[in-house]
Amino acid sequence: MLKLPIFLLDNNTVWEDLKPITFTRAVSEIRIGILTIVEKWIKLFPISTINLISEEYLMLCESQPDLEGIIVQSHFLPNENWLSYLNTLKKGECLVYENQVFAYFGKLGEAKDLFFGSIVKG
Repeated sequence: MLKLPIFLLDNNTVWEDLKPITFTRAVSEIRIGILTIVEKWIKLFPISTINLISEEYLMLCESQPDLEGIIVQSHFLPNENWLSYLNTLKKGECLVYENQVFAYFGKLGEAKDLFFGSIVKG
């Protein structure tokens, strides 16, 4: 079972695309059915700390780039299949779907560089 902190990081493009809903909340605080995206993460990973990283004015405190854990794009919906993939990540590794990085194990600052503006070529 995953015990590392999980950071749900808003993708600025997705955040912009979902306006006006996201003017007052992070992408992961949007309801999909009865639960928000972050509530779905909490339900699947009850022993992990879930942190939201969004626009500065929506956050309670400033994010620190040297924080380490599993960083996931906040618009990605978790499910049971994710448990096995996220549990196998080693430091410095990422998960890619359709040439887009959606999860990374490492420092928050490194993940922001990977997630935004870069397409993985392989």
